[in-house]
Amino acid sequence: MSAEHIARRNWRCTLERAEKFISPLYFSDVNLFSRLYPKKLPVNSITHYAAPGRIRYNEAIRGKFVETQVGHSFGPTWSTHWFKVDFDIPEEWRGEEVHFRWNSSSEAMVWQDGKPRQGLTGGDGHQQRTDYVLSTDATPGRYTLYVEMAANGMFGAGKDGLINAPDPAREYTLTMAEVAVFDAACYQVLMDLTVIIDLAKNLSQENLRAFQALYTANDIVNACQDLSDRTAFKRAHEVALAFLKQRNGDSQHEVHAVGNCHIDCAWLWPVAETVRKCGRSFATAVRLMEKYPNFKFVCSQDGNIPNGESFIRQFLVGQNFFQKEFGKVCEEFWLPDTFGYSAQLPQIIRGVGMKYFLTMKLSWSLINKFPFHTFKWEGIDGSREKMLEMLQRMEDVDGCPRVKLSSPQNFFTSVESRDAEKLCTWVGELYLELHQGTYTTQARIKQMNRQSELLLHDAELLAALAFIVGDKNPDYYPSEEFHRIWKLLLLNQFHDILPGSCIKQAVDDALSSYNEEAGELLMKAVRGLFRSWPRTEVVAIPCELWELLSIAERSSMNKQSSNEGKMLVLASVPSMGISDLIHSQIQPVAPVFLSFDTMEGSVILENALLRVEIVRGGLVRSLIHKASGRETFKVGYSGNQFILFDDMPLFWDAWDVMPYYLESRKLLLPTSSDEFKVLEEGPLRASVEFSARISEKSSLKQVNWHENRQFLKVEFPFDVCGHKWADLSEHDWGVALMTDCKYGYSTHNNVMYISLLRSPKAPDEEADMGSHEFSYAVLPHSGTIQSSGVIRHAYNFNQPISVVSREVSSDFNSKSFFNISNPAVILETIKKADNVAAAVVVRLYEAFGGQAHAKLSSSLPIKEVKIYHVVFWSRGTNFPAISNIDTSTVLLMHCASFQSSTKL
Repeated sequence: MSAEHIARRNWRCTLERAEKFISPLYFSDVNLFSRLYPKKLPVNSITHYAAPGRIRYNEAIRGKFVETQVGHSFGPTWSTHWFKVDFDIPEEWRGEEVHFRWNSSSEAMVWQDGKPRQGLTGGDGHQQRTDYVLSTDATPGRYTLYVEMAANGMFGAGKDGLINAPDPAREYTLTMAEVAVFDAACYQVLMDLTVIIDLAKNLSQENLRAFQALYTANDIVNACQDLSDRTAFKRAHEVALAFLKQRNGDSQHEVHAVGNCHIDCAWLWPVAETVRKCGRSFATAVRLMEKYPNFKFVCSQDGNIPNGESFIRQFLVGQNFFQKEFGKVCEEFWLPDTFGYSAQLPQIIRGVGMKYFLTMKLSWSLINKFPFHTFKWEGIDGSREKMLEMLQRMEDVDGCPRVKLSSPQNFFTSVESRDAEKLCTWVGELYLELHQGTYTTQARIKQMNRQSELLLHDAELLAALAFIVGDKNPDYYPSEEFHRIWKLLLLNQFHDILPGSCIKQAVDDALSSYNEEAGELLMKAVRGLFRSWPRTEVVAIPCELWELLSIAERSSMNKQSSNEGKMLVLASVPSMGISDLIHSQIQPVAPVFLSFDTMEGSVILENALLRVEIVRGGLVRSLIHKASGRETFKVGYSGNQFILFDDMPLFWDAWDVMPYYLESRKLLLPTSSDEFKVLEEGPLRASVEFSARISEKSSLKQVNWHENRQFLKVEFPFDVCGHKWADLSEHDWGVALMTDCKYGYSTHNNVMYISLLRSPKAPDEEADMGSHEFSYAVLPHSGTIQSSGVIRHAYNFNQPISVVSREVSSDFNSKSFFNISNPAVILETIKKADNVAAAVVVRLYEAFGGQAHAKLSSSLPIKEVKIYHVVFWSRGTNFPAISNIDTSTVLLMHCASFQSSTKL
């Protein structure tokens, strides 16, 4: 063609011409996309079996199949449907690459010869995958496949929106079931054009290489004008190669490409469907690895709310699995998506044999951009074939970084060997400035998580002690049962279940499992008896037990009947031990003074430590700390002020709390109709009950909550994630808030808040609706957090001493099994060792943020002590500092800031 017949090329027109030439939407009947499958045949027959649930293949193929066809719909949401598909490959297709094509508008799995071969994703979105390669060298004949259809999409079944609650009545239509010849030469040109067009779009128009990419794309389109000419694809591919073979300079960056499958254990689908999602994803990845040998594949599975022991168990369960199944442990902590990263994670990661950490979620932060991409973190101590084809073309192309298929380990070791000394260090928590609503949403799950963690702590401790004093009888320690329950708890700590950002079915499944495990543990454990310090507290004894005790006749005893019909006494329990009320000294107590002003509706409670004035609506008008003489609350302000906020985030309903919610602050002020009465006024405990109306639909007594996108907080004038307590202090004086199941705290100037309840409507329309019971406390104190014992008080608040009955025994009075000399060191866990037959694990941590020397004493017979850093498949170090004093064994040790140590 002569030059005068070539119009001047306009950037936009030329680019869009090339894009339309490979579009599956525009001109797809005449463009390159239309040539991918030049020959097609409908399948011979399709029969259908509506399965009773998520059944296995061997059971499914014995089902009763009936005839069906393309155009029929199947449902409802979450149901399972199996299809038997028969088809012929004709003689004229011999030697061709032949694909089976299926679109049921849902997720599906192709089964061939009794094996899961590949996952499919239907519908019409960009994540569609509807073809399965039968053969690259087809043999004519009759074939049969089974297709397992899940009545849900890749992202669940949200009604009128991605994160909305699922539409339970949705049906999914079978729109395609065929076999087709695949034109590999056409596909190669389509991949060439995709990469070259992307370069043209993403390089600056001032960059000469961008124009080269654009002109090359245009030349490829021109080379394919006659799509019936098979040599056209060869010519077009040669044009592309001339461009793609231009190499990079030596200074260009190198990108390590790793296939990643991020599968949520539950989110917009239930846990049961996740099992099949894993099967579909992994089967697809294995096929890709067969075709592309250099392809490396990894899979990722909350980083705020679980306690430290739960974090350790999560890593141990995972590492033990890899050690057992593959003979090696993971060196990379691969966690692209969670809602924050606790500062204690680096030492735990290191302790379980890992060296590297990857995430991408910090890029979601709303306000401040995280300053680093690759850095050292210092703590307080599914892929598709199209992508792989594109990566092959981008291995070393001028205009973009070098890209190579790699593994996480290769990437991290490359960085470590070249740039380790140049990397910046980030110290402490990796805080995500988003999704703070997940500290509050789905309050029942968070409450059950806290209770389960505490119950497991006590159950393992009791069983371990029974194992030791019971001559190492394995029957006393049900290891398999503990493993099963721990795995259930760890599953429910996944970053969309525990944070509450999942559908109602996933919430109901989690609550059901919590109730199951809590019921089992309550039969085996005494809640709250064991902490690594002595305790004196008010305990409640059921009256029927009280009458049976010999101490009932002792008139000198301080006792009180509670409003719940129990007997209250002040009892002492030694460190990590138990005490027999028959023999122990019931403690005397100073009386509580109470005055009630019926006219004003106020109550004054007073003992030797505090003077508290409470008015109608539960407002604490005054709280005086007698030892210091300090008034806790600012003059003119009250504590325990309930506040309601409008709570409408930009998109992520269950996840986010936007800063503008603070502009809608509404005080819940008391009214004369609010109930307000004294419940108890004895020498051991005095209590007041009040009610407050939140709205026409919701009220406070024990909370009855029926709001729509509202946020309830309680304010104390003196939001980050917190466990058990938060403290606001100045020199030698402070106030702590403690909760038994809440994780959201915030402060503004001298005001502290606890987030109590939210009411989002997506993805669970019924999130947190109904009745709630929870507890929180205010602790004014002299001195620092450390010297005033805030941490111990918070543990005690979460685990009050409990009373159980037993047969009378003359040889057992009171016993302390372990004792720590330094309050800075917390004895967190005692359990039987998993891999050593007659050993017990004792896990401790330094809690004050400094250096601590401590003595660990035990009344148990200890033969040998080894120190481990979390994991037990490595060799432990002998612990040298052991001495025997009277009947106790004493270990002398040193702990650094927040350091966790494990003794075995």
